[in-house]
Amino acid sequence: MGVLVDGGSGLILDWLAFSVPYDDGLALVEKLFGKPQLRPRGIRGYTHSGTICGSGVVGWSPERPEQKVHVQMPSTALSQAVEAMPGLDHARPLLQFLVEEGAVMRRVDFALDDRRGLLSMARIGEHVAQDWFVSRSRQVDRYQRLRGGDGETFFFGSRSSESYVRIYDKRAERMDKGEDDPGHWIRVELELKGDKAQAVVEGYLGQGEEYLVGLLRGLLDFKEPSSDETKARWPTAPWWAALLDGAEKVRLSMPREKPTLERSKAWAHKQVAPTLAMVCAAEGTVRFLDQLITSGLTRLSDAQRAIIEAERRQGGRA
Repeated sequence: MGVLVDGGSGLILDWLAFSVPYDDGLALVEKLFGKPQLRPRGIRGYTHSGTICGSGVVGWSPERPEQKVHVQMPSTALSQAVEAMPGLDHARPLLQFLVEEGAVMRRVDFALDDRRGLLSMARIGEHVAQDWFVSRSRQVDRYQRLRGGDGETFFFGSRSSESYVRIYDKRAERMDKGEDDPGHWIRVELELKGDKAQAVVEGYLGQGEEYLVGLLRGLLDFKEPSSDETKARWPTAPWWAALLDGAEKVRLSMPREKPTLERSKAWAHKQVAPTLAMVCAAEGTVRFLDQLITSGLTRLSDAQRAIIEAERRQGGRA
């Protein structure tokens, strides 16, 4: 399932989640995927929801249009959506249309399948155990089913991070579900969320699918050991280079947002307010809050003092 990205590299768009402005959002969803079939409950904080293309879900809240309209499309829904669009056999036109319509990507997964026998879970396990790889992620996890199947998965990165790579035995997964497949099938998946999802989709639309393959190698590169003390200079493992078709590394660098008073207020409201409310409610007084502010004023950084001065010059209050 899923949809070919372009067709050349075999990359598949396997999951897509995005938000579109509320005013024309439902009309856009209906135009692309058909009228949502209403569900009895909302989803992910939205009061209303409906299904599209079988397994796809759309959520919206008429009372809170600022939440936009949220759409999530797993691989089966993407396959059904593309099949229903005349002359559309890959993902680029869909992603291009959504970006032009003001969609904001929330999550996008790309999959690269090895059906040629280049990869093996044992070989990957050896390279991980020997530390013969470089990765943008510090965390590496391994899952192996001990009973009831042969599934095995390697996870590179934290599940909560905005970029995440997993490698697993797709054939074993299908067999566990009672769907036999006679051939070798190992899948490499790249999951991107938040700002990185948007940046990667825009990068792909501007530079092509080679950008995505290069990004995958930039996030994870299996190596063959050499005498060089710097592991990053070790040659790429031939089987990994063959899977990625010799793609050059691409690094995704996100611009750092300049700190502002509004961003600080939003962070404090979301992250700090519940804890402060708990302490003050338990003590029955806001004395702790007064003490916290007094202490904080003595520890302001130069950047924080600069924000205060900027607000004062504009007539605001720190």
